[in-house]
Amino acid sequence: MIHQIDKPRFNIPDGMAATWHGRTWYATDDNTILGVVLSARASDHRYTWVVLTSEDGLTIGIGSMRPTEEDAIAALHDAMRWSFSWAGSSAALGNTH
Repeated sequence: MIHQIDKPRFNIPDGMAATWHGRTWYATDDNTILGVVLSARASDHRYTWVVLTSEDGLTIGIGSMRPTEEDAIAALHDAMRWSFSWAGSSAALGNTH
């Protein structure tokens, strides 16, 4: 399952703080996949996402711009499910196809 988490739990610095703001943070139950929705500080209508996984070394996925935070969250969750199923564990997320 994917669930929302508190950013401080992972102690991740916000290195792009001048340009981007971490809006919402998510992780899989086993914490092998971390995702964050980012918003551009200069605009209320620019959202993207980043997926990090450490299954076989660090893997990073970056999403394209989305017009709403909800669109970015949906795309992030799809990417996290794909990352999880790619690692051979899709059943744990309830992904049956």
